[in-house]
Amino acid sequence: MTKEEYLAKLQAHLDEWKADLEALKVRAAEATGEAKAKLDEEIAELAPKWEQGKQKLEEYAASADDAWDDFKVEAETKWDQLTASMKESVERIKSYFS
Repeated sequence: MTKEEYLAKLQAHLDEWKADLEALKVRAAEATGEAKAKLDEEIAELAPKWEQGKQKLEEYAASADDAWDDFKVEAETKWDQLTASMKESVERIKSYFS
């Protein structure tokens, strides 16, 4: 996978996470009482994770093309960790609506 393809893949993930975050905000706005407070708290914890992903993407985009192959291994590991964290948080929030 080329650097450009990889960056496009990461951008697609960020776009998906942003859409999930916005959808969860809409659903949380309909909640009431303690459930709303808990949902707002959980959603507030997601925003920095999204920002972290955005920053990582910018960092990866700025990496030198000739060092990309070496950098890619580290980038994939960090991105996988971030992805797992985001998925876990989103699923936890979605469980409130089940």
